Amino acid sequence: MRFLFWVLVSWPLAVQAERVLQVATVSPERHVADAAEVRYLGQIEALHQVGLGFELAGRIAELPILEGQSVSEGQLIARLDTGLVERQLDEVLAAQAQVEATIELAGNTLQRLTEARDRGAITDQQLDEARDRLTQAQAQRKLIRAQRARVELQQQKHELRAPYDGVVLGLAESEGSVVNPGAPVAQFQSQALQVRLGLPSRQRVQVGDQFSAPGQQRFTVVRVVPKRDPRSGLQDVLLAPSESFAQIAGDWISLSPPSDMATPVLSLPTSAVTRLAGQWGAYRITPASRVEFVAISVTGTRGDRIEFSGGLTEADVVVANGLHRMVPDQAIAQGE
Repeated sequence: MRFLFWVLVSWPLAVQAERVLQVATVSPERHVADAAEVRYLGQIEALHQVGLGFELAGRIAELPILEGQSVSEGQLIARLDTGLVERQLDEVLAAQAQVEATIELAGNTLQRLTEARDRGAITDQQLDEARDRLTQAQAQRKLIRAQRARVELQQQKHELRAPYDGVVLGLAESEGSVVNPGAPVAQFQSQALQVRLGLPSRQRVQVGDQFSAPGQQRFTVVRVVPKRDPRSGLQDVLLAPSESFAQIAGDWISLSPPSDMATPVLSLPTSAVTRLAGQWGAYRITPASRVEFVAISVTGTRGDRIEFSGGLTEADVVVANGLHRMVPDQAIAQGE
């Protein structure tokens, strides 16, 4: 009974003891930015990147390229030991030479017997047998030619060649290594590069639009991916450079949208934005006077303000500063 009494007494005391923080608040502001004021951060990536491997198992006999080396389309990357397939090819070539000789002999014999049959010197059966021998030899030639094509294809599969102009990023094997079918021997990427931008919903672009980088280099939109990231609200756009440039895959580049494109922008003071679990966001105040963390996608900065997309609107109220004191579901009281 005494225990129950202390529970009933302590419960309202615990509720009263919940800390309520008094906070200043702010709402996102919207303005229309001139294209010259807007910057989007894009990442440079290779148009293609693959792990190159053999279709067959075998021992690497030749690996004539080095990590970081540029190669041309069709250039040899690696070659498996071809001793067995070369012996098979020699056997097929020998059989092909033999059957060609047989066909030549059978053809000459048939011609002589045909002339003899016209003179009545041989029977029809003898002539038919000669024709049959020629037909069998010709069929054997077709079979051997198919065998030769198969062996030559096997020989080609012992060679690993560059599928397009590119760069060898790394080697997973060395000469003498025994590899399994499909196991990557070299990491390879194309020399052609593109830029991937994540654009907010307010930024509408289409194929052919041009973005510019510092130095006035142009990048043309070649594809707009019809999908938006569920967390950030950004849509991927792929751009091709108008000319070659010195940066490499993995670098970041700042791009401006087309000059005639005015862009509506939402922003918050830097003090109102924080990072939680790897995601940028702000603490929105709920009708119950508590806070909830809302993720946003940061698109740029302007002085002491952070521009963003997704998550918040102008109607939302967020905690303006002191975010180090905040935790999700924190009780707050609004003040100055």
